[in-house]
Amino acid sequence: MLRVNKKMEYGIIALLYLDGKTDKVASVREIAGACRVPETLLSKIMQNLKSKSWIIHLFRNHCV
Repeated sequence: MLRVNKKMEYGIIALLYLDGKTDKVASVREIAGACRVPETLLSKIMQNLKSKSWIIHLFRNHCV
């Protein structure tokens, strides 16, 4: 069984939330509130994903 830590889980939750939005744009505060995730931790996670260009690569093909 694959074990996922909280940071990975919150990152996946945030990406799934963004994928469900038609415009693919949301603030960390919006995501944290909607998904019941700690805002400060989610902010760090999203900054990490952005610095590694994960968000850009994952959503480039979905944004038209």
